[in-house]
Amino acid sequence: MSRWIFFLLIALAPGALHAQTIDRKVIASAGASRIVGPLQVDFTVGEPVTATAASGALIVTQGFQQGDLVITNVQDLAHTLTYRVFPNPTTGEVRLELQGQGLNLLALVINSEGKPVPGFRRPFKGSGNLEGSFDLSRLPSGMYAIVLRNVQGKNQLSIPVIKQ
Repeated sequence: MSRWIFFLLIALAPGALHAQTIDRKVIASAGASRIVGPLQVDFTVGEPVTATAASGALIVTQGFQQGDLVITNVQDLAHTLTYRVFPNPTTGEVRLELQGQGLNLLALVINSEGKPVPGFRRPFKGSGNLEGSFDLSRLPSGMYAIVLRNVQGKNQLSIPVIKQ
């Protein structure tokens, strides 16, 4: 009798087992997926930059994320904000234009290691069109991000910038 119970358990066991699946997802403080002409660009803040390739106006930087990923942002921008960063890529000054209501943000320049670059902080407080600039000419070439933080110090938005 115990032999039949053993065989019955072995026969039914595969139906009761569940396996895990691995989804290619990134959870980051900020990031996005954008369609730029014929290209899809996926990015997150804090990726270690491992290589850069350039061909004419096209610059491709690779980090740990590759392929078709789902990017889950953990940003909490409580109000509507329109922004523009130009020129990007840049060799020197980069301008940041913000448009929104009741803004109280701090803009920081973050390096490719995710650390704030000393001396590159600018507050944006008020409503309407707010403008500011950062002179990146003394920084080495590479990937940077302009990160907007709220008054509690939480990252709200990250805008990638390439310094040539």
